[in-house]
Amino acid sequence: MNPQRRTLLVCGLAQVTLSLIGCASEPTVRQRTYKEQVSTLLLSKDGKQLVILGAAHHYVFDATPDIVALTQSALKSRVEARIEPFTVARDGQTDGAYSLHLPAGLSRAEAQAARDMGFQPLPGGDWQLDNRLHGTRYLVGNATRDDRLHEKLVHTYTVTVIADETTGQHIAEKATTPVKIGAEGVLLVYFAVLAPVIIPIVFLSREKRALAVPASIGGTAP
Repeated sequence: MNPQRRTLLVCGLAQVTLSLIGCASEPTVRQRTYKEQVSTLLLSKDGKQLVILGAAHHYVFDATPDIVALTQSALKSRVEARIEPFTVARDGQTDGAYSLHLPAGLSRAEAQAARDMGFQPLPGGDWQLDNRLHGTRYLVGNATRDDRLHEKLVHTYTVTVIADETTGQHIAEKATTPVKIGAEGVLLVYFAVLAPVIIPIVFLSREKRALAVPASIGGTAP
């Protein structure tokens, strides 16, 4: 074998070997669908984060302007929220969708307030607002595995989560929840105080069937 052919053969074998090593080291990604027991929705007092507390994970989303406005509106007692299943990428980035519904029969002032928040009138006279959530899924750390975290939260719901995960996935320390328990049991996220979002809520399954009877969070179940 001449030197040139020997060099080409060695280079070819080296490329094949590196390719096989790369394939062997690439983690296998699988899609897992699971149910998360959820306690409530919380909004930071600075209006930046919407937090959903689950038994195994906390989901911290960027608060949308319509939800922030709704919490300050007299219409919040008449709104029903429907939340679609969450999808979680390998890096923990989480997406979801929700619809806010208002019944027919709003006064002229209420209708204007609904429009200002982004609600659209439906043919039957009802009002609806559709939007998306973007955020991150975090592990519940030992610091927040505490009965105090849930002692004031009356209702438990189930949310469907569809997650892309690697086999034997290692969770980095930075993926531990930023939700903490402050003085006198106050919940904090990034040092901002959290308060419940008190609206009727329905979490939908993957088939878009309601998994829970709507009830006002922090109130009495029907």
